[in-house]
Amino acid sequence: MERRLKLYVWEGAFSDYYPGMAVALAYDVRQARSLVIAKYGISNEYARAEVAGQPEVIRLDTAQPQAWQVSGGG
Repeated sequence: MERRLKLYVWEGAFSDYYPGMAVALAYDVRQARSLVIAKYGISNEYARAEVAGQPEVIRLDTAQPQAWQVSGGG
């Protein structure tokens, strides 16, 4: 069985004054969480909590055109 990459999107993660977003391209949600936690690098506990919820999962082989927007925070 061929493994396919999926796009994992956590909206509302890493908020400051405004909601942020975490995105990972991975084979499964476990790998996606690990990639985000490793990339964030300041506090693994904080990063772990930010991506603890279920992300939106976009299968790239069947995805329709979509857009996301993230506002900057202070």
